[in-house]
Amino acid sequence: MKIAIGCDHGGYELKKKILKYLDEHGYRYSDYGCSSSTESVDYPDIAFPIAEAVASGKYDRGILVCGTGIGVSICANRVRGVRCALCGDPVSAELTRKHNNSNVLALGGRIIGSEVAKEIVSKWLTTEFEGGRHERRLTKIANYTSGSYNSDVSSHGSSHSSGHHSIHSSSGMHGSRSGAHSHHSDSSSYSDSSK
Repeated sequence: MKIAIGCDHGGYELKKKILKYLDEHGYRYSDYGCSSSTESVDYPDIAFPIAEAVASGKYDRGILVCGTGIGVSICANRVRGVRCALCGDPVSAELTRKHNNSNVLALGGRIIGSEVAKEIVSKWLTTEFEGGRHERRLTKIANYTSGSYNSDVSSHGSSHSSGHHSIHSSSGMHGSRSGAHSHHSDSSSYSDSSK
């Protein structure tokens, strides 16, 4: 497995600990920077090259660290073919590999400690994708990013009976509710991950 890893100044100290872990466990990696916690670095300048390198197949996985992990995860998920997961615990790291086949991991250098981070990295690097029903869902994500998404939400029953809300409008998928559902809370749209 080949790993691309990088950080901004807010993630530098944690990245150093992760690099030590990778060395100790024999992982091959390339460090995309940065090289200091004192010189300001714009996280997109690190996140985009790593995400592109993973999407192209040059690397199998990517690890990104910034202050919270949020900025780098937003950037990485803008790159087609990348499924970046921001994880703050080992359980999330394991499940995002099993269910989402995530290929980039984002961590918050100012949020989690180094020991927890190493547990997260360990789980994420050693857990395999389960496939099955999850493959169908990843195909839908890939189709959406390529402009060929078709929802089969109607096969799950009406939005009133199931508690789910449509995100379609007459002009296609827009990511916001339309019509009669616009006043409802988002809380009822959560799907049970066991399905």
